[in-house]
Amino acid sequence: MKTVYAGGEGEIVEKKSRFIATVRLVEKEEDALAFIEEMKKKYWDARHNCYAYSIGEHREFTRCSDDGEPSGTAGRPMLDVILGEDIYNVAVVVTRYFGGVLLGTGGLVRAYSGAVQAGLGESTVIEKHHGISLALTADYTAIGKLQYIAAENQLPVLDTEYTDKVIMHLLVPNDQVGRIQKVITEATSGRIKMEKEKELYESKVAFFTNITHEIRTPLTLISGPMDLVIQESVQFPKNIQRYLGLIKQNVDQLLNLVNQLLDFKAAGNMNKPLIFSEIKALHLIESLKERFSVLLSEKNKTFEIIADRVDPDICVIADKDAVDKIMNNLIFNAIKYSDARITVRVSRDDEYLTLEIINDGLLVSKDMHEAIFEPFVRAENSKENIGVGIGLSLCRSLVEQHRGTLTYEEMDGLNCFVLKLPVRQKITENVQTVEMNDGQILLNKNSIRVTLLIVDDHPDVVDFLSEQLHEEYTVLTAADGRQALDVIEHNKVDIVLSDIIMPNLDGLSLCRKLKAEIATSHILVVLLTSKNDVSTKIQGLEAGADAYVEKPFNLNYLSALLRSLIVNKNRDISLQNTKPLIPIGQVEINKSDENFVNQVVDIVNANISDPTFNVEILTAKIHMSHSNFSKKLKGIVNMSPVEFIRFIRLNRAATILSQEDCQVNEVSVLVGINSTSNFIQQFQKQFGKTPNEFRKECKRRRSEPEK
Repeated sequence: MKTVYAGGEGEIVEKKSRFIATVRLVEKEEDALAFIEEMKKKYWDARHNCYAYSIGEHREFTRCSDDGEPSGTAGRPMLDVILGEDIYNVAVVVTRYFGGVLLGTGGLVRAYSGAVQAGLGESTVIEKHHGISLALTADYTAIGKLQYIAAENQLPVLDTEYTDKVIMHLLVPNDQVGRIQKVITEATSGRIKMEKEKELYESKVAFFTNITHEIRTPLTLISGPMDLVIQESVQFPKNIQRYLGLIKQNVDQLLNLVNQLLDFKAAGNMNKPLIFSEIKALHLIESLKERFSVLLSEKNKTFEIIADRVDPDICVIADKDAVDKIMNNLIFNAIKYSDARITVRVSRDDEYLTLEIINDGLLVSKDMHEAIFEPFVRAENSKENIGVGIGLSLCRSLVEQHRGTLTYEEMDGLNCFVLKLPVRQKITENVQTVEMNDGQILLNKNSIRVTLLIVDDHPDVVDFLSEQLHEEYTVLTAADGRQALDVIEHNKVDIVLSDIIMPNLDGLSLCRKLKAEIATSHILVVLLTSKNDVSTKIQGLEAGADAYVEKPFNLNYLSALLRSLIVNKNRDISLQNTKPLIPIGQVEINKSDENFVNQVVDIVNANISDPTFNVEILTAKIHMSHSNFSKKLKGIVNMSPVEFIRFIRLNRAATILSQEDCQVNEVSVLVGINSTSNFIQQFQKQFGKTPNEFRKECKRRRSEPEK
């Protein structure tokens, strides 16, 4: 099948109307929607921005829109071109500037089809062929023949390992595997060991990934109504309540299994930051015991927690979501494969928190002690033969990201999984710390408690969300958009969680107002709605929303989303606050906020040598009140106006020191700080070095030869 390697832009003119086709590679529907939004913003003055996209090798997501053109004259013809060319993972937006002459139905169909063809003509379209990695193990005398066969058949050599043997890794198209194997066997008289390294593994991953999308939707539609039924089940007989609990337990487990593959694929991505916080280990295990209580009762099995001489509030620094996944898998496996008893034993020393998950089921054979942690490998068990064999592999991957260990041991005739997690973590660049202090989220050393505004006209929803989120956030509430604006005017608000459909002022209008005003455009906005159609999502994105969540939502997902938005924003702020000479413009913020910050920076730079320049002068030049300016700046860069001015002065000083041979006292005067001792003190606090140390390091780096 064909796909887009590099997108392009083509244009045709039909009876004075311009049709601009922009082509983009997209791999998921969220990418397509973001691309459509990008084009609508770029061509905001155009009459129509019609689109079509096809995603997935089996066209799992195929959509199109006429965007106000007569039905069937734009989106469908565009999609027909894509399908006719047999291209997948592609999105096309055709922008029309009306030329004053009506084209009619046939003319529009020809114009939009022609525009897409023009756009594809300006793009790089490639044809993908599926292949496998073939590992060839040989002695050194055969390497020449293998190299010749690879060159003759135009097979890419992925890697060659030289040990006591030579292992060559070839990329072979699927339809040539049999022929290439035969050629190699005949050329080497069968002395070459050949293995298809990735064929089975990747085919399984692809299969489960595809089927995941098919299963998740009906399961979600079962889970949501089930939650509502359970909420009303207090009036039902006890046995009915128990059955409902059992159904819910198993639906959740199915959802967990469906989502595990996606977690499994993502687990190897070390670029995804871990969010470290204090976790109360015993509390987590108790909650999991409660989670599985129905299953334990149904299976007539016991669950014991042993934590002798261990503080009930014993904590470990770890990623909460990851540890929850690890323990959920281990305990569920223990229940599934046990005869009657499951035990979790907890201990701790100076380095590790150790959790031993023990069950009395059929023992894992010795040759499988390590193999069970490999993907798609399961221990043989006469009673239980379900699952796909990715749970333990996922667990070990997550544990290793925490620099811990997960092993299997046979202990006194019982199965025992030993989990060791470091009590403390060495923070690296791909780790985001979230310090916990009396229930407050502290995103860095200088941050304060995050303020969340919940906006919904349904008081039960407001009460429920407030109750669930008040431990992590300072929670404010409003019944509609107008009340929300009033709350924001009188309070510093970091993030707004708003329903869309409300009286007086709806969520979309609220979002537009917040993002349009310079004083509030930095506030994060998450929209909640029961409308799950694509057009509503696009409307939310057009309004400037930072995220969009469908009802009924999973509370854990919503909580994780809110944390992620805040952590990501803080990461951009931290980049600027901790690394010298990083331009303000490199911080990932919206365009309005970027323009605002750049304007402030320009004003400060224009007055940087004036020691009398202060916040009052700055706010007068920016035409904002001190209060609004302070809230705005705090929300964008997490600094007060005084701190920000000092930050810019010191950054300018660092630039001068890195490029010129000025005396420290001269640099101090150039950036408007008259006291040299005060300048040295402030510079060291911001950059961790004295001005002289900083300058010497810059000189050393300039003198080093480029690698």
